[in-house]
Amino acid sequence: MAKAALGERLLRTALSSRSDAYRWLRENHAEIAAAFASQSRPSWRALAANAPKAKDGNNYSPDVLRKAWGRLEIDLKREADAKQSGVQPAPPPQPPATSATRSTSPSMRPVSPRQPVHRDDDDPPPDTDPFDFSQNLKG
Repeated sequence: MAKAALGERLLRTALSSRSDAYRWLRENHAEIAAAFASQSRPSWRALAANAPKAKDGNNYSPDVLRKAWGRLEIDLKREADAKQSGVQPAPPPQPPATSATRSTSPSMRPVSPRQPVHRDDDDPPPDTDPFDFSQNLKG
């Protein structure tokens, strides 16, 4: 009983970081999957028309629901595989750290941009005009 309660709490915590669209799709997965199975291909527009409104009061776009459904399918497959093997599923991958949160280890110091090399012989002699092209003409 305690393991089931813990698993439920972990699932609730994991779902709290997901979008409202993802959570709605997960709650209604069986019904939506059955409807999709009877169609030659999913109608994302029909699903968007029947989905609850987003927090801002607008309908979810078909694209948002399609992407959330794809993520949900991956997550459900991972959970089913883990149940079958008796192993806890790996947590979803975290987004890459930004430079503000990344620590700098000695082997991974940021590289400064290369500075241009300035040589003394690149400068023209002081008595010549760099824009006087007649000096370079052979007579």
